[in-house]
Amino acid sequence: MRVAREQVRKAKALTELNLARDVKENKKACCRYVSERRKPGESVGPLWKEAGDVVTWVVVKAEVLNDFFACLLTATALATLPKLQKAKAGTGRTKHRPL
Repeated sequence: MRVAREQVRKAKALTELNLARDVKENKKACCRYVSERRKPGESVGPLWKEAGDVVTWVVVKAEVLNDFFACLLTATALATLPKLQKAKAGTGRTKHRPL
């Protein structure tokens, strides 16, 4: 049992080493490996409405969260967010620059 576990660990380490070494030539394999290793996101648990009701339906939970975050993003809060501006011409990158 221990020997098999050690062999699996060595094979995994060798696979990761090969992926890291060949990442520039084989980006697709590296991305595939990373996406396979990612765990699925957790779902949102039951929520309380302001009236005190427990919400379990996905659509109603989305509405409760929308109401909560909508009251946080007022016009004054939106005005304080940094605006995106283009960096140097030709780079195609954007930077956060506070005004």
